[in-house]
Amino acid sequence: MAPQHAAALGAGATCVGAALAVNIAVLGLVQILSVALEDDEPEDQTEAEWATGRLNRLRLRSRQLRQQRRRNRRQAYAPPLPYIRFKWTLAMMPEEWIKKRMRFTTAELNRILPLLHLQDIQWSSGYRPSPQKALCIFLARLSWPLRLHDMMDWFGCSRSQLSTIFNDVAIFLFQRFRNKLFFDRRRLTQRRMEWFARAVERQGGGDKVWGWIDGTINRICRPTDNQREYYSGYKKAHGYKFQAVITPDGMMSSLAGPIVASHGDWYVFVDSGFEAEVVAIWRDEQVDRDRRLFVYGDPAYCGSRVVMGAYKKPPGAQLTPEQALFNREMSACRISVEHGFAQVQNKWMRNAFQHACRIGSSPLAAYYASAVLLTNMYTCLRGNQISKKFGLRPPTLEEYMEDR
Repeated sequence: MAPQHAAALGAGATCVGAALAVNIAVLGLVQILSVALEDDEPEDQTEAEWATGRLNRLRLRSRQLRQQRRRNRRQAYAPPLPYIRFKWTLAMMPEEWIKKRMRFTTAELNRILPLLHLQDIQWSSGYRPSPQKALCIFLARLSWPLRLHDMMDWFGCSRSQLSTIFNDVAIFLFQRFRNKLFFDRRRLTQRRMEWFARAVERQGGGDKVWGWIDGTINRICRPTDNQREYYSGYKKAHGYKFQAVITPDGMMSSLAGPIVASHGDWYVFVDSGFEAEVVAIWRDEQVDRDRRLFVYGDPAYCGSRVVMGAYKKPPGAQLTPEQALFNREMSACRISVEHGFAQVQNKWMRNAFQHACRIGSSPLAAYYASAVLLTNMYTCLRGNQISKKFGLRPPTLEEYMEDR
């Protein structure tokens, strides 16, 4: 045999021997680890329980590592975009531009401004805009999912200043008017409910219903952490849930939330305390059982004593003609609550752009609640299709925003 062939065979044998030695060492290490893990396993714990606990610990460690990497991540420096700073006033803008970008006219803005009390905001980051400028920035940003640098030339502000002003106004409106949005006892009295019920009766919906209740989801981006809490399997989306009651005058007379979207409508209803508020009216105004009025909702709410639903077909029988007629008429009236949700979304489109709604970086609940408040103010000024359908005049702007 040639010397070079003998050398090649010797090298091959050496490699095979080394590979066998490595395999034996790895197998021995695996056996040692398995014995150590078996020694650590409690006697009263089954194999499935131990595996579940081990998997949960691994997931927790993986989440901690992702969070640590995110904190240590360094982004490249981005120089600020240039802009021209100037003293802004509403009179500088054309009327058509104001109406398109802010949904209101100049005269309407002048009526709205003193009712919001924006002069009481505790501004952050040292910015001190005028109430008029702050309101216009908030309306322009909320009406459409604009990028911040698109607004720099409109108001003569940097991106950080626009973002800070927008968030400060949203949080202030949410905190100041949250109770009014949930249940305004000054407006929702037994006498007002009877007025609503008569309007519903004229449309053929019976004489015991004063409003319609339903829930909606404000969709958001998929959260990085704890995304399952925000995920609705029914809607196949992440988001927050809100519950609203629409009355025949076109107003969203009650808004409850936010609740993470993984919960159902009944959970939101119980958590809101809406039933307790209606029962308190019955008690305080000494309303007899025959005079009690209800809101109309889908079967998810029919476990409450203040909610009325459609008649159900009894087993082995049919609905009476009167019951079937009631169901048809109330189905046509109940669509009003969907019209109310659509009006909030169509007027203030930023809430509908879920890719810009990121949990943890923006006060999303304040955005939606502020949009409902502004929609009600818009209805007070111009009415809507709901108030026109039932022939009821909404309250005036000053009546609606009147402090207690």
